[in-house]
Amino acid sequence: MGGAFKTTLAMDFIRKSGFDFLGDERVIFHDGHVWSYPIGVVSFDYRCRYLPTEKKRNFKDKIDLIKYNLSNYHHLDKLSVNIADTSGLCAIFFINSTQEENH
Repeated sequence: MGGAFKTTLAMDFIRKSGFDFLGDERVIFHDGHVWSYPIGVVSFDYRCRYLPTEKKRNFKDKIDLIKYNLSNYHHLDKLSVNIADTSGLCAIFFINSTQEENH
């Protein structure tokens, strides 16, 4: 569910603890391994470089994100985020927002 700060948590692990990036939103699990499925990796790189969290983007940030995506889409080797190809799987945890929706 959106808004649980999953992306912000991933950004902090990468920026502050030196973790590698496998994917934002999607990865492939099979036989005790995780493989990268890097949909949105350029957008994630932009967020790590220029935004403190995934939230509170203004219109200028959105335009800058689009420009960044267009100019870096074919240059994945120049991104600041280290993209891992695969990793062993030792644990899974789910992050969910504690906010309740009113319907």
